[in-house]
Amino acid sequence: MRFLLITDLLDPERGSEFQIALKAISAIARQPSATIDLWTLERLDNRQSIIKWLVDKGLANRVKLNFVSMIFAKSNGDHPTRLHFLADLLRLYSAALRTNDAQTVIWKSGQVNALFYLPFLFVQKKIILGAISGLEYPPLRAIARYGPRSLLVKYSLYAILILLERAVFHFAIRLRRQPLTLLFATQTDRSVFARTIAMRPHLIRDALYSEVDLEGILASVPHPNAQKPHKETTCLLWSGALNQRKNPTAALRVLAKAVQLGPKTEALMVGKGPLENRLIEEIKSVSSPQLTHLQGLTRLDFLTKLSQFDAVLVTSWREANSVFIFEALAAGCPVVASNISGMRDSVAKTGTVLEFDQLAEPDHAARILLAAAQRNNRREIRGYVEALHSAEMTTIEKVLLHT
Repeated sequence: MRFLLITDLLDPERGSEFQIALKAISAIARQPSATIDLWTLERLDNRQSIIKWLVDKGLANRVKLNFVSMIFAKSNGDHPTRLHFLADLLRLYSAALRTNDAQTVIWKSGQVNALFYLPFLFVQKKIILGAISGLEYPPLRAIARYGPRSLLVKYSLYAILILLERAVFHFAIRLRRQPLTLLFATQTDRSVFARTIAMRPHLIRDALYSEVDLEGILASVPHPNAQKPHKETTCLLWSGALNQRKNPTAALRVLAKAVQLGPKTEALMVGKGPLENRLIEEIKSVSSPQLTHLQGLTRLDFLTKLSQFDAVLVTSWREANSVFIFEALAAGCPVVASNISGMRDSVAKTGTVLEFDQLAEPDHAARILLAAAQRNNRREIRGYVEALHSAEMTTIEKVLLHT
């Protein structure tokens, strides 16, 4: 069976998305007599790592690897990368026309790479469009009120791109006469798609597919005890990349207030990134030994120590599916997270969703976080992840069998 596989996720810096993309490629390659024409949108300096991965997995002889230069990457040689990008796109579209008999799998990230994959909706017979996420607009009103101006400009442009892509997507689906399988990363994205784009039940099959490796998380995170650990100190945690999107400044203010309000309360921030130096200075200005920062832990240490925390705080402005949230839930930790697509779906049944107005009031948000830390339902929280893994999510193997 011949597959045309198109993805923009083969970048180790994407973390969990990169691992999920590799898992999808491996699953497709395991199909009987499968050959894959793989097209990937990547930085020029990332190509050798992709080639090495294919060789290490023994897939080099079954996968023909093609690259499309990123339009915003640095120039390569004497020619601007933008010209390379346009030339590569023409090659990609030509491949779509030549391989019309292949089963096409498009494994994408957000909703802003329309130029990369939308033409395939018009010309390919069988398409699996996987890991659709980010269909909900960014919380622009909250960012305008509480966030940095640079983030507002960036996400305003992002919202416009989402709107344009929806329009083209809607048009393409109305014209299609061939089956289309859509795999959504969250229930919110599934609902937004059904509400804003014309679904055609006789042609479109849809399902939930977790961008997060739930099976791997459940295997790696120790099962929590029925009762939370008996200890005198309440331990709070925030973890993530120290960048604007993760909103660590808001987290710092909430945790600083929590260690003031809560008797015998400690808070830890784990992560590194461009805002690290500023964060360290702000922690010093708080002058509280109960609030500390770690640059990072090994993955094994981090996962085994998660169950020692009484509550986890997540403050992102935007997130599709947070791996950290599922790791915390698997450890039985109550999660308090900002109200955005993806995180809302993950947290609503077992944790607490914070509106950005609440997050902007450290005193109020800290009290909510401390209340969450007193919960005693660790097995119930873990059970939610187990049920999600076993009941709701499909796998790429199941999809391939039914298309």
